[in-house]
Parts: sequence; structure tokens; C-alpha cells
Amino acid sequence: MTKNEDILVSINCITYNHGKYITDAIEGFLMQKTNFNFEILIHDDASTDETPEIIKKYEEKYPSIIKAIYQKENQYSKSIKVDYVFNFKRAIGKYIAECEGDDYWTDPYKLQKQVDYMENNPGCIMCFHPAKRITPDKKELGNCIGYFGRKNIICTMEDVGGSFLATASKIYVKSAMDNPPPFYFWGEAGDFPSQLIILDKGYGYYMNEVMAAYRVNVPGSSNERLRKKTKEQIIGYHKERIKILNAFNTYSNYKYSSYVKKIALKYELNIMSSEKYLKDRKLVLDRLKTNGYFELININKKVKIYSRCYLPTLYFKLVDFKTALKRYL
Repeated sequence: MTKNEDILVSINCITYNHGKYITDAIEGFLMQKTNFNFEILIHDDASTDETPEIIKKYEEKYPSIIKAIYQKENQYSKSIKVDYVFNFKRAIGKYIAECEGDDYWTDPYKLQKQVDYMENNPGCIMCFHPAKRITPDKKELGNCIGYFGRKNIICTMEDVGGSFLATASKIYVKSAMDNPPPFYFWGEAGDFPSQLIILDKGYGYYMNEVMAAYRVNVPGSSNERLRKKTKEQIIGYHKERIKILNAFNTYSNYKYSSYVKKIALKYELNIMSSEKYLKDRKLVLDRLKTNGYFELININKKVKIYSRCYLPTLYFKLVDFKTALKRYL
């Protein structure tokens, strides 16, 4: 029986209707070869498929490692941050490793590699790596989420704070998320604000090894929900990101003001250059120039902005075609 004080890593797994995928996730946890103990915390959010039954079989087989919660009512629909409220708060490890139920780890030494670096480098608050993109049925899409070059590198807030990193790649020091500020609980996804909060307390470390798989467009997943949003909902999503960034700027005592401004302007661009705001193109362009966004981007991005403003129909048709081609491939 593993003693609580011996556990170094708590694996945080949230799942809902992942019956087709949860076995891959759990097997990826159990195959980890480590010289330390870890616990597997699984929260099932009232799945209506076979997910709970699959988890229970594993929990019965590995009762000292797997600790599951089975909800009778869906908590996400109540705007509850389930990973934090139900898994983070009961975690006892020094580190939190994340992997949602539709993703999985592919390297049996993933945890050991990341923990070794973090234990030897106390200034590192979070470690991450690229994850291969795959379809729900495991067809590889040929590119990676969270790829930052061909070598291991130290990353600061300015490097990756607002970047999209695969959840299944991340491991961080648990204390970095103790008592998070209110803006962490805003919106439907916690990855964006939590990354900002964590990296405010130390540096990140990028390992250039693909050690996880990220499923794209799984029904009900965050990326699939975003794809289905209306234009008005997408505008609301971008406004929410700007609100979070402004709150983070205050929370961090304006240490990253220039970086926060750059990221916020990208979201503002997405709002202003949507079809709803294209009636006054000069206003859009003048505002971006005044805010300093043009000084932060290269010529290719400037061409895209002018295209969105002056050739919106063609621009959005090309975007839709590119998106459809990616899904087909």
C-alpha cells in the first residue's frame, strides 16, 4: 500500500463520454516507469456511455493507485471547474501532471524525464513537450501541438504564456495553483489563465520529445466546441480572453504589460476584423496602428489583416477551405 507522503506526482484526468478513448489514457498512466510513486485521480462527469464502467474495472485492479469520482449529475454544465474542484483539491503530490480522458501518453518514461529535470532545477515551475495531433480514431495528422523548436529550451512568460500547449504534455508544481485568483474561474477553459498564473511563479522548460497524443475534434471537446461556435459566440470568447489578460496584468503587478498588450491586441484584432466590424475598415486599421499592434507583427500578418479588412468574403472563404482541408487530411 502506497503511503500518501510517498506520492510525488498526482495525475489529473477529467473525462466525459470518453468510452472510446479512456482505456488509452489509463494505460498511458499505468505504463509509466518511475523511481517515485504517483496517484491517478480520475473525475467522471456523469458520462452516459461506458466510461464509468471502464474506469471501475481499472480502479478495482489498481485500488491503491487509481482514485476515481463518479458524478451522478454533470458538473461542467453548472460552470464548475471540475479539474480544480474535484481533482486538484484532493491531490497530494508535489507535482500535478495533466491528461484529459480523450488524450494519452505515448512514452513510458515521460513522467520520469520531466520530474528529473524539475527536481534538479527548482526554478522550473512547469515542464511541457510537443504532442502529436491525431484524429479520434488515431490517424496521425502530421504535425504537433506545442512545438517550440528542435532542442530543449527554457521558456519565459513571453515565450509561452499565451500559447496553446497540449494539456497532456504539462506537469507543474502544485503549489503554483494554490488559491488561484478569481479570473482563473472565468470562462469555460482553465488552461489559458492557469498557464499565466503558473508561469508568473517561475520558468517553463520545453522538452523536445513527442510523448503524448492529442485527439482533434472529439465530440464534446473544447476544440470541437470552439469550432461550432457562432460568430457572436466567438467574439464573446475573444472578449473574455482580453478580460482575463487585463485581470492577470493587475494580478502580476504589470510585470508583463508589453506581452499582455501584444496578446490582448491579437484577440482585439479577431473581434474587430470579424464581418460584424468590417463596415469601417479605416477605423479597424487606425486602431490597430494606434495600439501599436503593427509594430509587433511581420509583413505576412500585416497582409492577412489588410485582406480581412478589404477582401473579407475571399479571406473567410479561404479560411473555411483551409479548415475543411485540414479535417479531410
